[in-house]
Amino acid sequence: MKIIKPNESHKKEFLNYVLEAYLANEKEIPLNYKGNYEIWLRDIKNEEKGINLKENRVSATTYFVFDNNKIVGTLSIRHNLDLPCVYNFVGHIGYNVRVSERNKGYGKKILELGLKECKKMQIENVLITCLESNIASKKIILSQGGILENKIYFEEEDENICRYIIKNYS
Repeated sequence: MKIIKPNESHKKEFLNYVLEAYLANEKEIPLNYKGNYEIWLRDIKNEEKGINLKENRVSATTYFVFDNNKIVGTLSIRHNLDLPCVYNFVGHIGYNVRVSERNKGYGKKILELGLKECKKMQIENVLITCLESNIASKKIILSQGGILENKIYFEEEDENICRYIIKNYS
């Protein structure tokens, strides 16, 4: 398994990944993809550099997670938590597991890869969040040493967001 920054050669595989999420009626399309790969690719490259950031966004690095030449997930690492909405509800790491690849252990592996990248970026205390009802994510976060900091009501989902801190990770 490896993480790779998206590029032009990944277009077909990523669009299949997005289509799978769409057909499964996922609430959230992976990486907020809106339908034009080239524009999306430009936007995530700018986001990594902190250029032309959209409202409520901070600089972040985006990765595809590959296993056997197939995208099995996505990973985003936010470089800072400078905005209240990012600090309260989003955190440093966001990840998604492809619908057809769920319940195969990829979530834990993706979070492990994310933590390694955070270490390279010298992020000491990693904040990661999930909806209170997302039992699978809570288990994954706890397996990596996550300590529940608090819960904040998230009006958009009419549910609490659980905010975990992961310290002293390798």
